[in-house]
Parts: sequence; structure tokens; C-alpha cells
Amino acid sequence: MTSAPSLRIFLDFDSTLTVHDTIGALSSLAPAPPPPPPHHQSAQGIPSAPDVPFSTFTDSYLADLAAHKQSYHGPPADDARASSALAAETAYLASLRPIEEASLARLEAAGWFRGWTTSAVADGARTAVAKGDVVLRPGWLDLKRDVQRLQRMGEAGGGGAGTEAGGVLMVIVSVNWSRTWVRQCINAAGKAALTTATGAGAGIRAGSKRRIDVGKKEAEGRGRQGRGESSVDVSDGIQIIANEIEGLDMPDGSSGKIIGCGTLQGERVLVSADKKRILDTFKNQSPPGDARCTTVYVGDSMTDFECLLDVDVDVGIVIRDEEVRAGQRELAEALDRVRVTVRWIGEYDPDDAEGVGRRVWWARDFEEIRRALLTRSEGIGWD
Repeated sequence: MTSAPSLRIFLDFDSTLTVHDTIGALSSLAPAPPPPPPHHQSAQGIPSAPDVPFSTFTDSYLADLAAHKQSYHGPPADDARASSALAAETAYLASLRPIEEASLARLEAAGWFRGWTTSAVADGARTAVAKGDVVLRPGWLDLKRDVQRLQRMGEAGGGGAGTEAGGVLMVIVSVNWSRTWVRQCINAAGKAALTTATGAGAGIRAGSKRRIDVGKKEAEGRGRQGRGESSVDVSDGIQIIANEIEGLDMPDGSSGKIIGCGTLQGERVLVSADKKRILDTFKNQSPPGDARCTTVYVGDSMTDFECLLDVDVDVGIVIRDEEVRAGQRELAEALDRVRVTVRWIGEYDPDDAEGVGRRVWWARDFEEIRRALLTRSEGIGWD
């Protein structure tokens, strides 16, 4: 029987683990399509021709979202009570489910994913990494290396990887349409960096010279460990909980439907509350007795809102770029509305009683997160 890990890291994928959202790159994959169906208008009002531009779906989604914001009348927030403001925020986020469902229905009706295969998704991930469309944030490879080291320590203690006390559980929780895509992107970007001893590599570039230098250091370090490491499954030891394109492994390829995950009994991961429900499934995996388990959640947008503020999350971390993006700004404004102070992760001190109460922090990349959590936390780091 295995015991629970001493450190649990949950993180979002798009624009958190990656520098940019990857849905556009995923949507641009072009495996051999099936014979095109006759051109006609679907029930959702979108032509079913396979060559309909993806911007059509984006425009429809944004129009639905704007109309919903205009007409939404949820529970009012009492300005005197942060708890009331929090309830108002979560109610609005839950109300977005029909918008997300309608967007996927349009894609399914148009047959956008029909005929896709696992190999096509893997090839597309490698191409996206090579083109720079999928880029992992600096520090990720070193953080993953440290996590794997702790997981091996757990195995040596007699438990499964990352499950023995003293080990680490790492889980990606994403609203992305395909967990196969998520895993293949991590592998492709990681392997590109492992075999690139010069420059930031195809998967760890960033927008500032400081972070590019961090990426070079990572790539050089991986290069010194030998070319044989490039064949390693970089995503090994990471649980990925996300949606999936149905039937990628079938002989004729995908049915074109987006299906949910087993963690939610087949329901799709679409909104903030879904991620919160996933997080809740891990709460019964607490360490026995007085053993201490630190839970970390890293995200960048409103789909991460409820997880970041969950009472059982010890360290909530929001990703913020030097040029704050729309999703990051929206999350920052929501946190401000519920009166949550967000401090830089460089100020994090696990022994600071005042800091313990302030569970939300911001970081530019995983190098900052790793330094704060793994090199300065007693009993976790090894510098």
C-alpha cells in the first residue's frame, strides 16, 4: 500500500506551462481528411464543409460570449463581503458552460476533427514545436527533473512513482481538447531542448533576454547529460487530465467528437468548476497521521480561478508575463474583486506565518517557481 506524496503540483497547460495558447496550433493540424460531406447548413448555422476556416468558430464563440456577458444577471455581490463577491464570480464562471458546449457542438457538426489519428497529432505537435508555435516556459525542464528525482526517491521508499511520502505528484489539469496533444507537445518540446545544447531550443524560448538565457542554461545542462536522454518520455510521471478527441487510435481515425475524462465520469472539462471538481478528487489522498503535504496550483486564467482559491491549496500561483495578456488581466481583476492580494513568488517563505495566509502569488516562469518551492523549502529542496 502506498502513502500520499509530500508535494502535489497541479498546473494548467495552455499559457501556463506553455508561453502561448496552443488551441490555434492544434486546430491547424491537417491529417488526411475523409471524403467531404455535401455542403449544407448545420443546425448550429455553420457550414459542414471541412475547409471552413477556424476563424468562423472563433468568431461565433466570441459573439456568444459577448452576448452572454451583456445579458447575464447573476447573484449580486455585496461589496462589504469578499465571500459574497467570490460567490458572484464562481456563479458567472459556471454560467459559461453552455457557451463552451455550443462551441464544441459547432466543431463536431462541421467534422473538424473527423479522421484525425494519434500519429497525426504527434506529428503536428513536433511541427508546432519546430515552428515555435508551441513553446514551454523557462524553468519547466529543471522543475520536471527535480520532480522526477523526488519521484525516484519515493520509489526507493517502496511506493509507486511520486506516491510515497517524500515524493511528488504532478498533475496537469486542462480544458484543452486533447490530452494526447498536451502530452505530445510536452514530449516534443522537451526532447527538442534535450538535444539542443545551444540557444533556447525549439521548446523553451521566451520573450525576454533574461528568460532566453535561462532557457539556454537549461538546454546546455540537458545537452551535457548526453544524447541518449532525448529518447526519454519527457512527460513520464505526469498525470494529464483533459478532454480528448474520440477515436484517435481507431483504424479510420477520430469520430470528430470531443469527449470528457474519466476523472469526471466522462464529463468534459470546460469551466473553472470542472477543474475544481478534479482537484477535489485528490483530497482523499492526504498523508497519514501528521505527515505534511503541500499542495500547489499554477494557472493563468479564469478557468483556474476556483482552484487557485481552494482552501486546500497551500500555494496558488498565477503566471504573469511582462506584457500582461487579456486572460491574465481578467484573472488579476477578479482576484482583486474578491480581495485577494497577489505577491511575487520571489517573496515566498514557507516559514513566514504571514505568508502562509496569502496563498496566491505571481511568477513569470517555472524557474522562479522552482527556486521558491524546491530550493528554499525545508525538506523538499537539495541545493
